[in-house]
Amino acid sequence: MKNILNLIKIYSKQTFANYTNFFSKKKPTVRKKIAGIAVIVLILAYLMFTIGLSFFQQIEPLRMVGMEDYILIIGFLFSSFLLLFIITYEIQGHFFKAKDFDLVTSLPIKSYEIVISKFSTILLFSYIYQSLIFIPTIITWLVHCNITAGAVAFLIIGFFFLPFFTLILSSIIAFLINFITSKVRRANIVNLIFLFVFFIALTVVYYLISTELVNIFISLGSIPHLIYILFPTSVFLFNAVLHTSILWFLLFLLVSVGSVVLTLFVLSLFYKKINQELMNNKTVYKVKKIDYRPKSIVRSLLNLEIKNYFNITVYVFNTLFGALFLFLASIAGVVAFFEFPEIFASICPDSQSLYVILVIAFSLACGLSITTSSAISLESKAIYIKKSLPIDYSKIIFSKILLNIVVVAPFLFAGFLIILPVLIAVKLNIFAILSVLVVPLITLITLSTISLMVNLWYPKLNFTTETEVVKQSVSVLISTFLGMIIIGVMVLLYMFLFSTLSIYLYVTIYSALMIFVGIIFAYLLKQKGKILFSELN
Repeated sequence: MKNILNLIKIYSKQTFANYTNFFSKKKPTVRKKIAGIAVIVLILAYLMFTIGLSFFQQIEPLRMVGMEDYILIIGFLFSSFLLLFIITYEIQGHFFKAKDFDLVTSLPIKSYEIVISKFSTILLFSYIYQSLIFIPTIITWLVHCNITAGAVAFLIIGFFFLPFFTLILSSIIAFLINFITSKVRRANIVNLIFLFVFFIALTVVYYLISTELVNIFISLGSIPHLIYILFPTSVFLFNAVLHTSILWFLLFLLVSVGSVVLTLFVLSLFYKKINQELMNNKTVYKVKKIDYRPKSIVRSLLNLEIKNYFNITVYVFNTLFGALFLFLASIAGVVAFFEFPEIFASICPDSQSLYVILVIAFSLACGLSITTSSAISLESKAIYIKKSLPIDYSKIIFSKILLNIVVVAPFLFAGFLIILPVLIAVKLNIFAILSVLVVPLITLITLSTISLMVNLWYPKLNFTTETEVVKQSVSVLISTFLGMIIIGVMVLLYMFLFSTLSIYLYVTIYSALMIFVGIIFAYLLKQKGKILFSELN
């Protein structure tokens, strides 16, 4: 038990440290740690407030049919779905291919102690993710529904047990993916394919759940079997609260705890074996002619960046998901336009509405596909190798920005070509058609430049798993919200201040401003960035 508690303390401290270094690259003082935590709390409070507003809107139609208590099942389901979406690939970096594997397994610590401590650490952060939806749901329920002391007690206890079943699903999926990939040579590629297939399937499940929620209201309270199968503990907790039933609550606790015990037991049996096989690099030797032709430094650096990029599964998935979504959404848009014109017309009643939605959606997808926010950090201690070579700093930086363009631009171009028949069909002018491609491309290049500078300001070269850098580092957090904020602010400014302007003129102004900001940060990268790069160690 002592080993488990010590490991939980170490893993939690490592992860929380990522969020307390907002205002200092060196070891932060207590004051700066508090400031960093305050920033995180403000962000979480803003997200909870936004989600809470949506729940207050959703409960109105429920009250009209006397089903206001069913706001709870909506909150439980989407809370579980959010956890399944986020944790499934985060959990891989904690359980599998962690850099501390050799060190931890060489100590007198049993496998089950390592697995339990890692699971407990993930559980702590799952409570934070779950709070984003769970707390606004409960507040909405308390304000609008008749409550009992027993129901409130069930909810308080249920908060701590609700993530169990979802985390088990995530653990099983991650276990199966890594168990299979540990048996093949191209483990990273196969792992990545499995993840993308899983999340496409998850998107389909999201659609099915949304449809089934509508069926709940149509059938006036009968919860469909699909929801019982996918998220049973969410339904059990809801029934316990709705009927103040101790039997439903005991069933909820039994399934939650029982599934955890069984899964952790299986993970403990295979934890070392899978990691050992994943750590063994299976090298494939190919006989080919030696090419003596000289290559440019930038091209060589770009090839190295691409190779390193596709070697880190969580890096690829985290940065490519937005671009892949853009591609799939373009296909869905074309199908909806030609096969379901009535539905499409309800969303985009005219060509100008379609134009605005496409520019925003394409720009936002590019903004969520930024690789440079962690490009420096992922170099880790090997950064000294590039620094020791006679390579100009600007070429190293340019290769990292170029990687982002090379990775995302093909999806952007493909999405544009797919949606092009629709743009022509609604008779958009040539400027509007081209800007659907050009504006997101400008956004991509500018945000790539900004994010690289942010990563130089807040590098994280010491890490146990790549997940800490790609998902939990300060630079990624800032860059992700920065892209969303920039695009969101420009939309709000047009809606409330500049709606009298032509939308095409406003898009031109936005593009010019993004180019101007990009130039400023390119200058910062050249001057201040060079100093920061030289100080990395």
